[in-house]
Amino acid sequence: RNTVLYALDFLVLNLILGVAMALLLYHLRSRVMLKTYHTIILLPRFLSIVIVSFMVYAILSPSYGVLNQIISAFGGAKIQWYSEPKYWPVILTIVHCWQIVGSGCLYYYAALVAVDESLLEAATIDGATTMQKCWHILIPSLIPIMVILTILGIGGLFSGDMGLFYQVPKNQGILYETTDIINTYRALLGGTLEKSAAVGLFQSLVGLVLVVGTNQIVRKVSPENSMF
Repeated sequence: RNTVLYALDFLVLNLILGVAMALLLYHLRSRVMLKTYHTIILLPRFLSIVIVSFMVYAILSPSYGVLNQIISAFGGAKIQWYSEPKYWPVILTIVHCWQIVGSGCLYYYAALVAVDESLLEAATIDGATTMQKCWHILIPSLIPIMVILTILGIGGLFSGDMGLFYQVPKNQGILYETTDIINTYRALLGGTLEKSAAVGLFQSLVGLVLVVGTNQIVRKVSPENSMF
């Protein structure tokens, strides 16, 4: 349940936030600011997950975390983040988006750069607003890359980021209810090579079936956007 729900959550957010961020970057005309934002959004992707986990702990530490200090300053009671499973779906989603969406949006940005400027100029002459140009010209031009990345993402529904789900929650047993996925399952971490190989084979086969099946559906609906 956790593995599939997190994968679906990340897949949808990567798509929506990636496209939104790419559109924002596309409308940024200052070259200096564009390079600055590119650097800022790409930097988290190159950070080790161990470093990210310590950054999260610095924010959520029960005693000295930045977030609890802010809550205390406003008269609230400190929250034991590492003892409350209910908070972690949101925390893990935020960490994932912060680390991954910035680099993922560059696929969409590269596709936007290739859009024929004459289409936008014609729309401007016809009185189209910025939102209308985004909806009728820019977003349709992203559909092929959106479909391909979605197909590939669906292939990973039964796998997950080991570092994100193991390092960031600090492997706290009380959090397993909402942080445990197939890749961090206790039987695999302390188990035998046979179990790990079996799970890896299962993930590969299911991923292959999902990719081929999704591509077949796309091929029937929109042949020009299918992968093969």
